[in-house]
Amino acid sequence: MIQRIQTVYLLLGILLNGAVLLTPIYGHALKDPSSWITIAVTASLALASLVILISIFMYKKRPRQVQWVKLSILLQVIALGFLIGILFSLGGVGLFLYEEVLSLLLPVATLIMQYMAIKKIKKDED
Repeated sequence: MIQRIQTVYLLLGILLNGAVLLTPIYGHALKDPSSWITIAVTASLALASLVILISIFMYKKRPRQVQWVKLSILLQVIALGFLIGILFSLGGVGLFLYEEVLSLLLPVATLIMQYMAIKKIKKDED
């Protein structure tokens, strides 16, 4: 299970999702007066990570594993949408928000890891 490269990709995705909680853009979400955005971002990242973790243990059923990873991609895109919404609520994109924009690279990197994992799972299936 662990020796498969797609498992490494999925574990890296979980770690990157956890790292999002340490970024400046998540700090802005915590300061938002409407707390629903913080709950939404945290819940979508946590659900995406949980689905990734579940998919890791489905290594014997590869078509099902691909479905679970696709579900986690959907949840990841939802989380990314919330984070982009937070970024635009800060007053646009400019040089003064470069740390926040760089923070968005973590969920995008997770999406890339999930995509690469799907490619490797399908390659194993073939």
